[in-house]
Amino acid sequence: MFASTDISLISLIENKQVIYAVVDYMDNHSTELVDEAVYIHAVRQLIQSKSRKTQQQRLAKIFDLDNLISAGLVIEVDKATRNILFHSAVIEVFRLFDSKRLRELTNADLEELSARLDNAREGLLKHINGAPEDRDEQIEVVFLLLSEISSKLQTNTRSLQSRAQNLAAAIDAVTYTGTDTGSDSGLLEDIRQKHHTLAEIQKIYHRNILPMLEFLNEYEQMKGLSPLKKITAIHTIFDDFSYTDEAYRVQQYKITITTHYKTIESISQLLERYSRQEKLYRQQYNSIETAYLLLLESAAQLSDGKLNTQYFHDDDAVFNHCDAYYGLKHYRAAQKSLINWADINHRAYLDEYLLNAQQRKLDETETAKVRNLLHYDEQQEKWQTQQHKKKIKHFIAHVNMHPPIDDIYIEILSQLQETIEQADLSDVLFIARQLQIEQQWNLKVHFEQPQAVLMHSKANHKGQKQKLSYWRRELKA
Repeated sequence: MFASTDISLISLIENKQVIYAVVDYMDNHSTELVDEAVYIHAVRQLIQSKSRKTQQQRLAKIFDLDNLISAGLVIEVDKATRNILFHSAVIEVFRLFDSKRLRELTNADLEELSARLDNAREGLLKHINGAPEDRDEQIEVVFLLLSEISSKLQTNTRSLQSRAQNLAAAIDAVTYTGTDTGSDSGLLEDIRQKHHTLAEIQKIYHRNILPMLEFLNEYEQMKGLSPLKKITAIHTIFDDFSYTDEAYRVQQYKITITTHYKTIESISQLLERYSRQEKLYRQQYNSIETAYLLLLESAAQLSDGKLNTQYFHDDDAVFNHCDAYYGLKHYRAAQKSLINWADINHRAYLDEYLLNAQQRKLDETETAKVRNLLHYDEQQEKWQTQQHKKKIKHFIAHVNMHPPIDDIYIEILSQLQETIEQADLSDVLFIARQLQIEQQWNLKVHFEQPQAVLMHSKANHKGQKQKLSYWRRELKA
């Protein structure tokens, strides 16, 4: 005999670890299907954790797949692949129990919501003066969609906020224990853990944060109207036809949706701060590795070939690299030297050394800039800039582009290189903006990963080579 749906669901909730294992598998493999072996392993661990035989038998009966299928919690089990398809509502309920397991909206999800807003707006405009049944049905569709968008954005914001805080805490929790214990394997594991977390931050930033910021930006350039402008258009329709209550409700939904922008922006700033740390970590690692290899090579050339004594000749190559460590001191006496490995925090000295090295590099760069400016003809540069601007204006006035064009940036650059030899990628962006304003282009922005990359085959008028990563923009009729 099978257990009822409510009893089965309550048992699942009381033993969340099983479905949590299922949800984690789905997220790690980006799939809705779960390997049966994963589910059985989680159930077996749960049953083995119970001491009483009656509890084990009860759980085995409830978590049996045939019982879950009978209760409607599992849709099907593929007999060929042994994959399990759980009911989507069950998975979403368990995601709500743990904010870390909430599903974030991707670019495809946001585009789908934006497209549905378009359909709702067009349907409302079509039926606003039609039959009362059609009008009322369309109004209900509009508000159900707005409610769904508001709910999904709220859940998505909560999930991103939780994940960002957890990742930030994970990075801060790495203390490089290997440096205290002297264990190379412990230090390596700490470094790998931190790099893995930083990679996860980069993934979330590009996959979830950037699409959300663009979705919530009312002035984002995309095909037709931005999502917030579509909601404004729906409000305008209600207002124009004197549906004041409905217009007020739409405005309230828009305000609610807009409030998520600041939260997402703060999450973005938090993740960017940790992303910038990755550059410092690479610099530190490269400096440590370089100093270590130099010391290793020079130590191998010591006169006795071994470190059996503290006394070495003062002309040994190892002393040429001692200055890399502030805590490593050597004393010269007669023909021999004594190395004293001071008991201090070498990491702090290394950070100080890197800061000083970075400052020296900046000072050298500034000195080079000043030296170049002294020999540069400023008037000649101004004249070249003015001539370049005139050529760009002439190009905009006589450009010949007609839809459809798959990538407007590539087309502009192609024609620009034929006309202006010293044009650069900033000119492409400027021309695209001006032509869109003047010719009212209908552009569709494709939010695809990885982003399109535009490479310039020639140097610009300052002798610099450039490349541009961007969302592809399609010119439609």
